[in-house]
Amino acid sequence: MSIRLPLGLWVILFIALLAIVVAGPFWQIDGIPVQTRDVLAHLHRAAAIERSFEQGVYWPRWFPAVYNELGAPAFHHYSPGLHWMVAAAHRVGVRLDQALELVMTTAVVLSGFGVYAWLRFVFSPAACLAAASLYLLHPVLLTRTVYFGGDYPQMLALLLLPICLWAFTALHARSSARNWIAAILSFAVLVVSHNLMAMAGVAVLFFYWLMLAAGYRKPDGLVRCAGAAAVAASLSAGFWLPALADLPLVQFENTQERHGHFSQFFLHWWQLIGFQSPILDSRAGNPLRHLNTFGAATWLALAAGLLSVLFATGRERRVWGLVGGLFTLAMLAMASPISQPVWEALPGLRIFQFPSRFLLIAPLGATPAAALAVDAWGERRRWLTGLALVAASSLVLFPYLFPAHTPMFSPFRAVERLTAEDTRAYEPLGNVWGMTSLNEFLVQGADMRVVTGELPEPAAVRLTWRSPHEAVADLSSQEAPRLLRLHYHPGWSAGERAKLTPGPVGWAQVTELRDPAQPLMIRWEGTVWQRWGERLSLLGLLATIAGALYFELGRRKGESGVNAAPNSSTGAAGAMVACALLFVAARFALNRSPQGPFLRHSPPGQLAFAVRGQPATLGNAAAGEVTLLGWELLSSAAPRPGDSIRMRIYWQPESALDYDYHTFLHLYTPSLQRSWAVENQGALRPPTRVWDPNKYYIETIRLRLPTDIPPATYTLVAGLVSSAGERLPIPGSANDLVHLREIAVAPTRPGFLQQPRPDVVARANTGDGLRLQGYDLLSAPEEPNRLTLRLFWETGDGAANDWTTYIHLIDAQGNLAAQFDGPALAGLQPTNRWHRNALYIDRRQLNLPTELSAGDYLFRVGLYSLGSGERLPFQPDDNVQGHFEHGQLLIPLHIAHHTGAPD
Repeated sequence: MSIRLPLGLWVILFIALLAIVVAGPFWQIDGIPVQTRDVLAHLHRAAAIERSFEQGVYWPRWFPAVYNELGAPAFHHYSPGLHWMVAAAHRVGVRLDQALELVMTTAVVLSGFGVYAWLRFVFSPAACLAAASLYLLHPVLLTRTVYFGGDYPQMLALLLLPICLWAFTALHARSSARNWIAAILSFAVLVVSHNLMAMAGVAVLFFYWLMLAAGYRKPDGLVRCAGAAAVAASLSAGFWLPALADLPLVQFENTQERHGHFSQFFLHWWQLIGFQSPILDSRAGNPLRHLNTFGAATWLALAAGLLSVLFATGRERRVWGLVGGLFTLAMLAMASPISQPVWEALPGLRIFQFPSRFLLIAPLGATPAAALAVDAWGERRRWLTGLALVAASSLVLFPYLFPAHTPMFSPFRAVERLTAEDTRAYEPLGNVWGMTSLNEFLVQGADMRVVTGELPEPAAVRLTWRSPHEAVADLSSQEAPRLLRLHYHPGWSAGERAKLTPGPVGWAQVTELRDPAQPLMIRWEGTVWQRWGERLSLLGLLATIAGALYFELGRRKGESGVNAAPNSSTGAAGAMVACALLFVAARFALNRSPQGPFLRHSPPGQLAFAVRGQPATLGNAAAGEVTLLGWELLSSAAPRPGDSIRMRIYWQPESALDYDYHTFLHLYTPSLQRSWAVENQGALRPPTRVWDPNKYYIETIRLRLPTDIPPATYTLVAGLVSSAGERLPIPGSANDLVHLREIAVAPTRPGFLQQPRPDVVARANTGDGLRLQGYDLLSAPEEPNRLTLRLFWETGDGAANDWTTYIHLIDAQGNLAAQFDGPALAGLQPTNRWHRNALYIDRRQLNLPTELSAGDYLFRVGLYSLGSGERLPFQPDDNVQGHFEHGQLLIPLHIAHHTGAPD
């Protein structure tokens, strides 16, 4: 007789098995991965909050131990949700690192139920279980955020999003006290979990609200959802209102200045479609790293879901699947270079810092598409599609589930507890001042050079801390000006006995002190925005209670809207649970085997798969020897300016190396002995000094092409270089370069989407087909005598002759002060061989004579034939006549000092 378990029990078993798969590697090894600075930084923050619990402060705003005990308003601005939960678990006796694991494992379980319950309003149980596995086992979510990245608050926010979607869908469908409270609390917790992901989550929930409005036309449900969102915003205002409004008080601009331009962090399509092989090689010495791919299983589900829109039954299901698929494609587009015009047009997007963050949100939209793909089949066959998605999701993570056998990117470390002294010691060691990597919460006016000891500290009184919000200073022996060893922030107050004002190097200065013989007590009174936020939070709490009472006393049944889909056979759910159980059992069996999951074995000194190139030996007996076994080109063989060349290089150490070497990749022209694009920061993991000669090591390196690189054919070369700039020698090579292959850079088309554009528009035709767009003249403060002139050319139908550019610097008296003549593109390619209808940017370095006196100068620029001496005059457009004279381009230059420093 067959046993049929209730459907709810199958769901519980399935989510529990998913949690075992996801969190198993954490609990298998004692400790947590600590390679990245983020992991320990979050533990130090959690430990600080736990210490504040002991001192009676349950929401600390100030972090007194950071910045060498000068403090920062870290919890005033950074979402404290995860740290508060970890601190609470640690407070009841759980070890600090295990408290973090416990919180994240609980979030995984709740998120799995959230995905299931959200999609259950429309789809069958089997479809919802498959979608839950797709979301929880997504490679980016786990490998980038949990196993390696260490951004656990971001992970928490991503896990909370499905719970929010379930709660608001339930509230839209039915007005009950439970749904009202669930919607408010889930949204409020999302807000305090991670700043940036909370903003993204607000946008996701808003667009979802619009979808409900368009699809169901149920005004009362929409009003309830909008009301719950407003109450949740009010309830969490104690955090987000001062966190945003008080940003001018800290150096938040560091996040934009030190990360670099957002265009450096786009993910290309070849990254998004990359697949991680589940088969490992026992001779590969590289540890596993995080993935920046959308995942094979998710691509499969997305494609199947969009295809199922055409033939699946049920309009509601098709709409959900279509909207989810389109949302996913939009998020992937936002993470890729195709969205650069959007990022340029909407400066507010830059607060997200990395376009790749949108890749983390994209799997959420794939879940309804996956559910549609399952439900498109008949009830008796949909379990096959569900099983396929569960199996594919599991196999994507297969190599990452065996930390005892598989070399991981990060070592694991047990953390029992952390004290304030531990925090002070870790700051300079990890270069995480303020427990941040960019010092974005350093108060305005503070000088990091004083914090790090580069500049001497002023004389000041050290504080005795009673809690993060209260300290005592003995000022009896200090004469005015009385300075406290504390970063000044307007949230601090000395009561009626004194005033606190900004002092030297951003420290707090005491003025108008009464009775200096008595110790001075300072307290955190908070800012105006903090007090308003706390009032709004109190109002939100009252509104939550009032709304719950209203819905409980006036419950209405039989409402229409998004209603739960009818139950189907439990056989499909049972089959999927059996599949998950089989996978968990296989994982534990492989984990107990001596070799773990290794399935492929390369011969010594060889690779078990085909690569390009011939082996080349670098080094010698003195420095150590390394063989370049081969390489793979992972990107286009004909990139355009601004694109990236991505190479995978395989190294085999033949002997021990005494130094750490980095891989370099150059785009090189042997005839000119010039590099046009350089990448010298290839990071090898582990370092070359610990390479094992019995293993080979894989280096994936990206070479970003300048946007002004000329379209031509180059030689791609590689090698190894030490931190001192010394290349590992190559026998028989004059410049210690390994020639890999030729790379033909494709031309950029001029026009509306052209990047880059000249700073100064000066359009002019010539009599030989070339057209000048304009120019820009660039200078660097550290090299005042060196200028960079870029001339922007359109080729049209092409030039018949080879033209040389002359650049004459003329002083105010009309005398020739300097001359910079030379062929275009440094002689790389003559103008008569330029591609038709292409953009060429002629970049020239102009070294000004140091004896130039201050004053106004003029560059006169033109073209001439080196053979005949014939000049090719410019024919300017009517609206740019002031930039030209006698057929020459005029570029003004002002020298401010006699050293030749230009304005």
